Amino acid sequence: GVSKLDLRVVFDLLALLVEKRTGGALSARMTQFLFVGLTGLFVHLTVLSASRALDAPFWLGQSLAILLAMSWNFMLNNGLTFRDRRLHGRALWQGLLSFYAACLGGALVSEAVGAGLHAVGAPWFAAGAAGAVLGAFWNYRAVQRLTWRPAKAVRRARTFLATMAGRAAR
Repeated sequence: GVSKLDLRVVFDLLALLVEKRTGGALSARMTQFLFVGLTGLFVHLTVLSASRALDAPFWLGQSLAILLAMSWNFMLNNGLTFRDRRLHGRALWQGLLSFYAACLGGALVSEAVGAGLHAVGAPWFAAGAAGAVLGAFWNYRAVQRLTWRPAKAVRRARTFLATMAGRAAR
């Protein structure tokens, strides 16, 4: 037969091992999110490097790098990190927009830190990487609350809205 040990199973196992080794300080899901973020950092720095080669202003390259890395991270997180809450069809596009909104704070942090470090003489790659890493801290919590909410939270929100609608109708 065909082996059931695919990349997703290995990804889950490694994340669970990290959770165990850190005594739960880093949850399996957060470990997966951070790993996906590392691949996003590679995308970010690749786009930033290409923009530098094209002689684009740093702010423009940084902005494009942020947008493309966010899109990359959304797709990987949807398929790997949050696959138990995977979004499909119309919900995928709504999820992408909510992911952008959730990551807006992280993107602003990334842009400000990257541009600030670059302005004081830090090399472009260090400025871009520092901005991306600091923005990631914001993003993890924000996307959990806005994009891939647990089903329990969605049920509570629906119950709350139904209660409020019932009160408003009276």
